[in-house]
Amino acid sequence: MHDRRLIALLSSLITLVLTATISAQCPPHPAAIQWHAKSGGNGHYYARIDEPMEWEAAQARAVQLGGYLATIGSQAENDFVMQLCLASPGPLSWLGGRLVAGNWRWVTGEPWDYTNWAPGEPNN
Repeated sequence: MHDRRLIALLSSLITLVLTATISAQCPPHPAAIQWHAKSGGNGHYYARIDEPMEWEAAQARAVQLGGYLATIGSQAENDFVMQLCLASPGPLSWLGGRLVAGNWRWVTGEPWDYTNWAPGEPNN
């Protein structure tokens, strides 16, 4: 597998893209759903976009929409993203992580602290 791909934390959900953005005024996609702070969220918008593409194209598309591929920083965020994915299950989803110099990094520069991977993941 290409070393810059990050298999989504959902081992059963590659054609779906998860995007997130910090802009509360401008959702990145008409289907975007905000994870509201009042419900424990971070105020970011998330959207599943059914467009088959490789990781690099998915990240570029997310940036074009004003966001980035989703990053998962907590169990609560993992649960929110899983609900979004399971609302209409499909193939795997891309997340905003990549292997850089032998270490996994989020595209946002956030710490790679929270992990909840299926056995053997991420696996290059």
